[in-house]
Amino acid sequence: MRRSLVLLLVLFVGTSCFADDWPTWQHDQRRSGFSGEQIEAGNLVAEWTWQSNFPPQPAWHGPAKWDAYARIRDLPAMRSYDQVFHVVAVGDSVLFGSSADDAVRCLTLTTGKERWKFTTDGPVRVAPLVANGRLYFGSDDGFVYCLKATNGELVWKFRPVEAGQKILNNGRFIPLNPCRTGVVLNGDNVWFACGILPWHPSWLCSVNALTGLAEGQGTFVRKLNGKTLEGAPAVSSELVLFPQGRVAPQVFNRTDGKELGSFKKSGGGSIVVVSLDESIFHGPATDPRKGGIGRSDPKTREMVAGYGRGSALIVGDRVSYMLAEDELIASDLATRKVLFQVPCEQRLSLVGTVNAVFAGGEDSVAAFDSKTGTRLWQQHVEGKVYGLAVANGRLFASTDTGAIYAFRVEPGAANSAAALPPDRDIGNTPPDVDVEEAAVDLPADSHQLGRWLFAGVHVRGKAVSNLAGGRVGQTVTGPLLRTFGERQALELDGSGQGVVIAENFRDAKMPRRTMSVEAWVRVDEPQTWGGIVGAIQDNGDFERGWLLGYRESKFSFALAGTEGNGRLTYLTADAGFRMKSWCHVAGTYDGSEMVLYVNGESVATSKQQAGDIYYPPQAFYEIGSYHDKDEHHRLSGAVHEVAVYDDVLTSQEIAERYARKAAGFPRPREEIVLKSGPWLRFAGSGSALVMWETAEPTTTSLKLTPKSGQPSKPMLYEDDLPKRQHQVTLRDLKRNRIYSYEIQSVVNGKSGVTREFECDTFFDYTVPVGNRAMSLVKVASETSKKAAAVLERSRVDRGIGLVVGLENGELVRSLCRNSDLRIVAVDDDLSRVEAVRESLGDLYGVRATVHHVDDLESLPFVGHFANVVTTERSLNDGLPIMFQNAVKLLRPDGGVAVFGEPSVDGATALSVEMRTTLADELHATTATRLPESVESTFVDDSEGVWVTIRTNPWQGTGEWSHLYGSADNSAFAGESLSGVRSREDLNVQWVGRPGPRYQADRSGRKPSPLAVGGRLFLQGLERIIALDSYNGSVVWSAEIPGFTRFNVPRDSGNWCADRDHVFAVVRDEVWQLDAATGERIAAHKVEPIGRALWDSEWGFVARSGGQLIGSSIKAGTSWVEYWGKEGWHDDRSGPSTFPVGSDKLFARSVDDGSEAWTWSNGVILNSSITIADGRVYFVECRHPDVISSEERRLGTPEAWQQQFLVSLDASTGSKLWERPLDTVDGNVAFYMAHSKDRLVIVSSSDKAFHVSNYASDGGELFWEQKVGWKEGKGDHGKAMSRPAIVGDKLFVRPQVLSLTDGKVLPFSMPTGHGCGTYACTTNALFLRSENVTVWDTESGTSSAWPRLRPDCWLSTIPAGGMLLAPEGGGGCSCGSWMETSIGFMPAARR
Repeated sequence: MRRSLVLLLVLFVGTSCFADDWPTWQHDQRRSGFSGEQIEAGNLVAEWTWQSNFPPQPAWHGPAKWDAYARIRDLPAMRSYDQVFHVVAVGDSVLFGSSADDAVRCLTLTTGKERWKFTTDGPVRVAPLVANGRLYFGSDDGFVYCLKATNGELVWKFRPVEAGQKILNNGRFIPLNPCRTGVVLNGDNVWFACGILPWHPSWLCSVNALTGLAEGQGTFVRKLNGKTLEGAPAVSSELVLFPQGRVAPQVFNRTDGKELGSFKKSGGGSIVVVSLDESIFHGPATDPRKGGIGRSDPKTREMVAGYGRGSALIVGDRVSYMLAEDELIASDLATRKVLFQVPCEQRLSLVGTVNAVFAGGEDSVAAFDSKTGTRLWQQHVEGKVYGLAVANGRLFASTDTGAIYAFRVEPGAANSAAALPPDRDIGNTPPDVDVEEAAVDLPADSHQLGRWLFAGVHVRGKAVSNLAGGRVGQTVTGPLLRTFGERQALELDGSGQGVVIAENFRDAKMPRRTMSVEAWVRVDEPQTWGGIVGAIQDNGDFERGWLLGYRESKFSFALAGTEGNGRLTYLTADAGFRMKSWCHVAGTYDGSEMVLYVNGESVATSKQQAGDIYYPPQAFYEIGSYHDKDEHHRLSGAVHEVAVYDDVLTSQEIAERYARKAAGFPRPREEIVLKSGPWLRFAGSGSALVMWETAEPTTTSLKLTPKSGQPSKPMLYEDDLPKRQHQVTLRDLKRNRIYSYEIQSVVNGKSGVTREFECDTFFDYTVPVGNRAMSLVKVASETSKKAAAVLERSRVDRGIGLVVGLENGELVRSLCRNSDLRIVAVDDDLSRVEAVRESLGDLYGVRATVHHVDDLESLPFVGHFANVVTTERSLNDGLPIMFQNAVKLLRPDGGVAVFGEPSVDGATALSVEMRTTLADELHATTATRLPESVESTFVDDSEGVWVTIRTNPWQGTGEWSHLYGSADNSAFAGESLSGVRSREDLNVQWVGRPGPRYQADRSGRKPSPLAVGGRLFLQGLERIIALDSYNGSVVWSAEIPGFTRFNVPRDSGNWCADRDHVFAVVRDEVWQLDAATGERIAAHKVEPIGRALWDSEWGFVARSGGQLIGSSIKAGTSWVEYWGKEGWHDDRSGPSTFPVGSDKLFARSVDDGSEAWTWSNGVILNSSITIADGRVYFVECRHPDVISSEERRLGTPEAWQQQFLVSLDASTGSKLWERPLDTVDGNVAFYMAHSKDRLVIVSSSDKAFHVSNYASDGGELFWEQKVGWKEGKGDHGKAMSRPAIVGDKLFVRPQVLSLTDGKVLPFSMPTGHGCGTYACTTNALFLRSENVTVWDTESGTSSAWPRLRPDCWLSTIPAGGMLLAPEGGGGCSCGSWMETSIGFMPAARR
């Protein structure tokens, strides 16, 4: 009785002196994260470790890496509730659920040994609740379970609705209403919610805690529309508050469940905490762009205070603790006064006790005194610590590797933090960094006004300490410290990063009459106006202040004196500096003379200025930029240190300062470009292959450097054997970590190093093998033989395999061992299902799942998903499923069913009767029921008896093989999509990877996905990810530096595909990749332009017949910029509107790469190149000034003069016809498309689209039409509408025209926010109108999927009978987007 009372106090109060248990996530239902017990944190020692066979499998793959448009890095995670296995601990038991193997386990507190395990039918993502001897939790299978906590016996389970057809979520079958909220206790009832998609109903439930029935006072099952409740809810005295992922938490009345609305002016997140005074803290997206934790009033739901950007927050009785950037901040709850603010590199999770606060980070967990912030203890662990709990004198740490660490108090144990210097921030200083980096290495100088040293010990969050006192520096986007040799420095990207000392220099200490300024800096790119540090205004007429900077590649020191010439003197070095090399730069002014020093030597002097420094009324005081009222240019490179003085340093002092640090920086190096590559393929088990080619035989040398986690030394991979083809296997890569690698080689006889390339293991999509070897379990030879036959006859080794009917699970095990298939097995015998689950313990969950079904002929899954279908059962017992029903489970276009028995000692294992039955059933299925859908074989020989059924592509489907469907640019590839006209005609088939991180951002207007042969190919930031179109499985991925293109409305696509290959432009090559595996087959070199001093790169690419058609562009012409607003490419004038031009068009044989033909007669507009019916069409400018120009981003009026519309034979390159062309200048955009016998040109200029229609044979002009920009505006892509053609309808948003005569048809395309273009099916257009929208082209009606966002050009495509919507909103931090990829299948196909 006393135990129950104590537990209730723990759940709802959270700080009772009896609170020795941790019965729910973050200790109590307020989610305070705070326990009332005391623990001697300094005496903690490791007690035991439990390790899962597979790491956790989060439901959502995010967050985005950054918001490139808003220049915000490190976006907060909004759905981080299942990154680890969160534990609860009650009495002598430790309990947790698993998203890896669908089980809930109970371990003994002292040993970590398993006491019992209960397996559900789906991942368990949120920590269970222990109350009154019972364990409550939800599962992705849609049920909430109640077990006896002592032995795991099932008491009851409940789901609000029948599951219906289960969809695929990252290879796992789940209902549309999984339970991802966990469970909270509310009096006699338990509350939870089920649902994940905002366009599908969710359910809020309150059921009796004892019976699991929605009967009695306070119980209900309530349907919710538009809600996505997920993550652990918090409970106050009157409210229950549910997180909603990427939207604000939803509030319900605790008494009756009445919906009260959501928090106002708030974004989303998984943090909802209730303090004892009923204040509600939530985040980390109260600032939807930058992230933040806020405090809201429980009655009004209005935010009353912002706590800044934080990743975790807990509350005690009177104090809140928050992890913010690299700090732990304690604040008084009543006054918000900061009690302490200490460095803390553990920034992932946080819990507290009366006397200690524990923080989890990457590879470490630490303890701090709860009153002073003093670090008490720190311990290394493997992985990212997203979960912590404290109970019964123990600390538990859960990591993303699937490990749970237990630490206990041992009196007298050594304090692992005691020997650390009190002023040193643990882990922020790499082991190779000189001691002077982490300390004030110069003697005190009373003349020093500011000194900013960019080393970890001096950086807290965004703040950079001023070692001279005074104004600290504030980094713009958060510091990215890197190690260069023995030094640390702030990396500057030239676009978003910088350091603001003061918005107005008058708020900082500034030199007045005399001054010195010095900096250690590395400049990577020249600028006309480059700044290192200063406060300046220079608009040509008004010049004031001072600036240490650079002009192009020469360092400079600018200053204006009150008695000078009234202008700034830019004192500039005669000699240029070497890019990407470290330099010491200094400037002095004594009131009459300026001196500039580079690397300790005086390089320039001037006496043009005199008197006090002449400051403007206002100026920005910044490091890493040239910033005045008129211009802002950021430095690309790195800065290690900046110091400013109010007196003059002598030449000897400057030379000494240079000499003191010069040896600690790496020496300048020659940057080289390899002949081909590199490219990286993850190989599983923490390894990756890096491959590249060199022009001449060289040794192999690659340096790999960890970029996240605890600092560690680089790893060097070397091979002294000279070769041209290089391959290195990177090993022991940690999960979800970032590395960089660089390659040392010899190019043209010069030794050098490549630029740094990224290896981000977040994109390791290989099928995991687990932590225990599968080969340890023997499989009968007959089973191995059967598995080998299934794999050989199906020719399928990846994707999803379905085993219908089980015996003992050995075939499932063997298929997993010998392939990369994820196996879904079903059986109608519950005891057999349970036995097979147990036998597959080391594989279960991630590699294989087993489901109990009532009827093998009618499975509760979506159809058309399986790559291969087979059975474990002996066919002598009959077919477990009819062939016709098996075909309904196979994905079209390559799905394979294999049924049979191998021979035993040369004799068949099947009876004659069964062989006849198989043959008859096969004939009936393929010849009469499915004659056009499948191909089949029946083999009866010495190898056994085998039936193989292989599916064909569905009729009425198309393939999206090029940027706009096909090379004709019509945005219609023949896809009927089963006649779909509205959202209701489509059902979710799969949802999951990839999330937003794979791409640069939503805004760069990059090439569309491709979908051919049942595979969906996605182009990310220098990577390709291939998915199975029908089940969402990642088929393969490749990291390809140099494979990138943006602003395609002013250019062309950089890839295309056929059924066997993907063709990707990588600088001066097109790589021919195997579509099934991603292996590189060939690299086709671009046709050189042949102009002096020009390097050539591959521009346009298309597949036509047996040829690859490409264009040659000047190197560096294609758009690769995506950062900042300018990377949105939404301008109506200026450089981003300039179309890209090619100097040559050519064709190569796909088979052997041999040249077929070349065309060169002017400058070809890439956006006009169109291929259809064996012909190539394009617009070519032959103006001599354009041809002779050095620019191939065509921004002059002459680009629209002397133009010709040209048609070539695609096979031979011979000219078929040409005609002079005089369209309205395409100053904003210019396109061409083909359909039937017509060519359509759309030129955007002067707030209108100018549409012209020509005969594809001869080029005769048929008609012209003018369509105004949508709403008369050009923002958000309204000025970039392009032609799409289906039948006689020509779509140029916002109007629809007749292709035949150009008349405006009585339709108007959807309004609403829409910054992209559109894709067509026979009856519908898919486009952005706020959300992904389907528009019926006959009725003019539209419908949309809420919170499903495409990217800013074209990311949702119809192909292969599916609507494919890969994640497109990534980085759009201002929105509530789902940030997931989804495949929709027409309801007619189900």
